[in-house]
Amino acid sequence: MPLREFICNKCKKTIELILKQNESGPTQCNCGGTLEALFPTKVAVIYKCPGFSRTDYPSKSSKLFKKEDIEKLDKEQKLSLAVNLLEKQGVNLEK
Repeated sequence: MPLREFICNKCKKTIELILKQNESGPTQCNCGGTLEALFPTKVAVIYKCPGFSRTDYPSKSSKLFKKEDIEKLDKEQKLSLAVNLLEKQGVNLEK
């Protein structure tokens, strides 16, 4: 059931309600003003059907780097790896 949001034209108070698809919702606010439905802004879509790739929903075991592999690296390699990952995430390391 979708989360619907309404706003009062008089007091500008917003109300969030979970309604069925075919329900229209309330028309009047407690202050006496009329409620108007807002366009939904919070939408989450998850596709769970056989046509999608297995990599769309990675498991916990499929990580970029395994712990055992990182433990084999020396300090310089670990530092280089950390810097590369931070730069890929958009972190600016220059002062």
